[in-house]
Amino acid sequence: MSDINKADKAVEKISTYLGYLGLLPFYICLLLSQIVNNEQLEPHSLIVSIQQAFVFYSAIILSFMSGTLWQKETSKKQVKLQLLSNVFCLIAFACLLMPVFYALIILPITYVGLLFTEYLLRFQQQITLTASYIKMRLILTLLVVLSHVTALLLWY
Repeated sequence: MSDINKADKAVEKISTYLGYLGLLPFYICLLLSQIVNNEQLEPHSLIVSIQQAFVFYSAIILSFMSGTLWQKETSKKQVKLQLLSNVFCLIAFACLLMPVFYALIILPITYVGLLFTEYLLRFQQQITLTASYIKMRLILTLLVVLSHVTALLLWY
């Protein structure tokens, strides 16, 4: 195996590891919400509600993930990708301004939309993504959506 392939594999491994670590705040918020509920802590003892922290983190991650659509080239197709990226970021921002219930519905739909967009762009050869990246993104997206569904069931 060449040095380039080894380097690519190392980057892919780190990216996968970081992707799964990025799930922790979602599930920690869900766990903390249950601990706070069971301990019957006063809501004002926290700076922000755990539900709001969950939405904040989700919006940040969605914005970060949509940033992957940006490319350094300035061709027409890259401008399209940049516009799509901004649409996803604006949806994430809008979710910060709405009640948690609605944000918990819109954010996971948008995560699926971003994954679908990346998948379509890959097959239109507008972006290059490996099969292992798509598989990882599918698993991560499913787990993020599951965390949002769980949040809706626990909190509403």
